[in-house]
Amino acid sequence: MSDPVTTISIVAYLASTSTNGRRTVDTVRELAAEHPEIHLDLEVIDVLSDASRAEEDRVLATPTVIRLAPLPRVRLVGDLSAAHQRDEI
Repeated sequence: MSDPVTTISIVAYLASTSTNGRRTVDTVRELAAEHPEIHLDLEVIDVLSDASRAEEDRVLATPTVIRLAPLPRVRLVGDLSAAHQRDEI
């Protein structure tokens, strides 16, 4: 019998012109690929084209990653280069 799949729902806020934002999304995808028991539901929001969405979620800096599920919600700011940040996802 296979292991159950856990869905991780993440919203990544970034500025499309930022290399840190692209690096953050790549890091999230790499983490999910390293764990076959995880299904990644990733939404990427470009704050330059959808500033109202960033305002609704009170995003003050980019890149910001918000894990919506599983609970509790986790908000991380930065490119996730620090190991302790990646562990939070």
